[in-house]
Amino acid sequence: MEKRLFIGIEIIPSEDLLELILHLKQVLNNEGIKWVEPSNFHLTLMFLGNVSLAKIQIINKALMGVRSSHNLFEARLVNLGKFNYKGKTNVIWINFQDEGQIQKLAKDIITALSELGFCQTTESFKPHLTVARVKTKCNEDVLDYQINSSLNKVVQMISISEFCLFESILKPVGPIYKVIERYKLSEFN
Repeated sequence: MEKRLFIGIEIIPSEDLLELILHLKQVLNNEGIKWVEPSNFHLTLMFLGNVSLAKIQIINKALMGVRSSHNLFEARLVNLGKFNYKGKTNVIWINFQDEGQIQKLAKDIITALSELGFCQTTESFKPHLTVARVKTKCNEDVLDYQINSSLNKVVQMISISEFCLFESILKPVGPIYKVIERYKLSEFN
């Protein structure tokens, strides 16, 4: 038996973040956009894919080692953005900013798990919170205006105290993310 897994950081949305999402839903008013449920907000550090139950304990041990070498840190969600695929927007996101801790954490996780046979590079890692997936088409002009008007606006401050191993359960109505294990970061190293 296997589970579909990823490693990430839970994001509990602030009122400001929820208001921004509501505003975007109103101005983009498009049925071709699938909005991420706020209860599913997270920052993906590494996607593992389908993993055998036997390998989860080995992953857990590796992640415990990573956890011990990282401290709590502060971050912020700032600026809207979009990813494009074949010239059209397919993801709407909010940028994740800190003082470099998230890049180091992701790099250490990727390094530790590459020793277990998981392959991913940090070169393409862009820390962000996905807020919507564009399924058909959205009004690019309105979206670009929203992106430009969000420049340098902090949407939410976040205290990062842990990262998690998640199971992603795919359902017809959308994914359910279940925390398998939490890895508390050190207060001081």
